[in-house]
Amino acid sequence: MNKADEIILKLNQFEDKLLAEYYSDEEYREMLFTTGLSEREYNTLISALKDYLSRAKQFSKRGLNDDALKQLKSAQIISPNNYEVNIGLAACYFAFWQKTKENSFKKLAEKHTQFCLNIKADDDAAADLLEMIRTGKTKTEKIKNKPSGRGLSNFFSWLMVKDEKGEQSRLYVAIAITIIAAALIFYVIPVSIMDSISANEAQKVSVELEKKYELINKYIIDDELEKAQNELVNLVHPSTEATEIYPKGFSLQPYSYNEYWKVKREELSKKIESARNKKR
Repeated sequence: MNKADEIILKLNQFEDKLLAEYYSDEEYREMLFTTGLSEREYNTLISALKDYLSRAKQFSKRGLNDDALKQLKSAQIISPNNYEVNIGLAACYFAFWQKTKENSFKKLAEKHTQFCLNIKADDDAAADLLEMIRTGKTKTEKIKNKPSGRGLSNFFSWLMVKDEKGEQSRLYVAIAITIIAAALIFYVIPVSIMDSISANEAQKVSVELEKKYELINKYIIDDELEKAQNELVNLVHPSTEATEIYPKGFSLQPYSYNEYWKVKREELSKKIESARNKKR
């Protein structure tokens, strides 16, 4: 846990107070100070805001909405009026609503999207998201209902038209169906299944690494530095880096967390080194 995470952890107990109503940026800054936050801690949080948003985007790209929401909630504590924070929260809650049909998620998604439109009245991304929330249809589903989205159906209709002699249309259709079926069997379906498996496995590994991260921090606090150092080498997400646990060749690409965990390892290494220096 880095310094910003430690500060966020302390501020979480004031979340209901801080986020209960709208405050201007200046008013919110003063509200933060009423919790006992120092100027130095405030500057640390402002510096960390970009990192929280970057990690949230990476998680969101990979469909790991639980992880993305965790990062966005931390960013929200720092800057609740931020456009990127609110559009990210809206997208996360919309994804949760699509998955669970829990109405509370839909309300939260609409709330944050509407806030984005209050910030940027002409924002297409927020407007599109609000439309999807209210109609319950994703952009992909909407495209399917447009003429361009009916391309496959039109294609089959075209194939069924007989040639000038009134022959061979069924043969053309049979050939076309065979080609399309082959593409689905040998490419589209396997890729889709593997992507789903990769996403699930990546999620599991991410959760395990978070537990290891907390364990290493505990070892450092308890002055068990050798245990911390030994555990540190396994704090790797197996997308391109090899470890004893995940040998070379084991891959969960494209769900790559190496950059994120590399930063975490460097952070913990500095903590271990600092603890050792204090003992000398």
